[in-house]
Amino acid sequence: SSEPEMATTEPSADDVGHAFVKSYYKHLSEDPKILHRFYAPTESSFSHGLEGSHAPVVAGHSDIHAKILSLKTQHCRTEIKQVDCQFATKGQVLIQVIGWIFLEGQTGKKFCQTILLAPQNSCTFHVVNDIFRYLVEEDATSASASGDAAKAAAHHAPAPAAAPAAAA
Repeated sequence: SSEPEMATTEPSADDVGHAFVKSYYKHLSEDPKILHRFYAPTESSFSHGLEGSHAPVVAGHSDIHAKILSLKTQHCRTEIKQVDCQFATKGQVLIQVIGWIFLEGQTGKKFCQTILLAPQNSCTFHVVNDIFRYLVEEDATSASASGDAAKAAAHHAPAPAAAPAAAA
């Protein structure tokens, strides 16, 4: 008699993304000097800035390491409000994180981070792209009052009309 085979299932995008986020943000606070190791050694890029502003992109371990250390995240606290994960091409996992970060001695800042992970083997992933933005808390009224009509219009834009069905 043979023993039944154990089914092996690949982790879902949510499994990979949530495990990554838990580990990444733990190290962001507790040991940011090693956070660059989450990134692919040569083919990775990172940008960090304020919503609405241009943020230069840094690439590779050395520059990413320097940028992360300049952010002074040691002992920060994060409150993750939302994590969305999707599979992309070639087994990659796209992650979007929305939350609050509280840097030591500062008030909290809302942020959005979008990360693309590429598989290195069956259970290891590296960051290949990372875009981090602090979000500006602004409602449609203040956006309009500040002269940003396009931003205000986007909040009130009608839904696009459905395209007519193609004839068979």
